[in-house]
Amino acid sequence: MSPKTLLAVLCLVSWLVLWRPAQAATTTLVAAADNTLIDGSQVGYSNGSGDAVYVGMTQRDGERRGLLRFELSAIPPNATVSAAQIRLTMVRSRPEDFKLGLHRALATWGEGASSAFGGIGAPARPGDATWTQRSFAANPAQPWASPGGDFEVPATASVVVPGALAEGGSVLLGGAALVTQVQGWVANPALNRGWVLLGSSETVPGAPATSAKAFASREHPTASYRPTLVVTWTAPTSSGGDDDIPVPAWALLLLGAALAASLARKR
Repeated sequence: MSPKTLLAVLCLVSWLVLWRPAQAATTTLVAAADNTLIDGSQVGYSNGSGDAVYVGMTQRDGERRGLLRFELSAIPPNATVSAAQIRLTMVRSRPEDFKLGLHRALATWGEGASSAFGGIGAPARPGDATWTQRSFAANPAQPWASPGGDFEVPATASVVVPGALAEGGSVLLGGAALVTQVQGWVANPALNRGWVLLGSSETVPGAPATSAKAFASREHPTASYRPTLVVTWTAPTSSGGDDDIPVPAWALLLLGAALAASLARKR
């Protein structure tokens, strides 16, 4: 083997040892914040610390919209997101089928200490999002640009929730638009304002007037019921810093350098 060929082989072997292909990882996140926007006679109510998030038209008390946000700091800011899926678990329901829409929120909002068992809600506490306020009792006031929350249309994702879905049953929201939004928020966390959840009573012509659903919130006592976001992502390949290079690779590099120096002296 010629000196040049030997040197080329040593360089190739060293590169193969040093190079580590990008590895896909999956991170499961529990919601960092959630709430319910309550219309009707309880317009100053909220459910920031309640065990459920309500969506849709109730039988007596008006429309409900959900709020949901996940903290994405566990994913490296330079990661490439390849998949994202939200899981919501049913805890209370009317018997009608229901189309659930996930819409990107366009403004920040809060979650306070209000807590209620049912969809009627409870008087808002400081920091709570209400139908008219992004953060109740804020000074200066922080109203929504439009009552009921500021959100993007069309929906980022949607799913039909069967009326027969029992308590503890789950629905999944995903798709390319959700991946794109999560990718943007991983790279720029300041843009992450979460989502607004709308029901078919608002978005589907002819849908039953009363078809509200309740999904477990992050405060639900059953941990497995709480809202989750599962993100699959890939980080860039290692830069080959000192802490990243394994000892055998260093040995190959040193051997290659020594052989190269030896060959150079023989010329």
